[in-house]
Amino acid sequence: MSWTDVFPVLDDEMVAEFESEASAAEREQLEGWFGVRRVINRRDVPHIVSTSLFWKHVDEKDGEVPPLDRDTLVNAKSLGLVKRMPPWEHYV
Repeated sequence: MSWTDVFPVLDDEMVAEFESEASAAEREQLEGWFGVRRVINRRDVPHIVSTSLFWKHVDEKDGEVPPLDRDTLVNAKSLGLVKRMPPWEHYV
């Protein structure tokens, strides 16, 4: 089973259809469920990579993971960033 069987991917046309047809109550409900609470390391880029919130260092002494991009996620082990599980294989 693929994760897309459980969480379908919404393409731009599907999002546009929702935005054009959703009522105010539906928009408010959507914002309550999926609204962005805060943004860390904001970047002006055309695409965003989302990862699980669980890819972080467990011990405070290990510090924060660096700003993420595809290369960092794919090569996390060779960069010395993996403390438990490699993010690309387990979270993306």
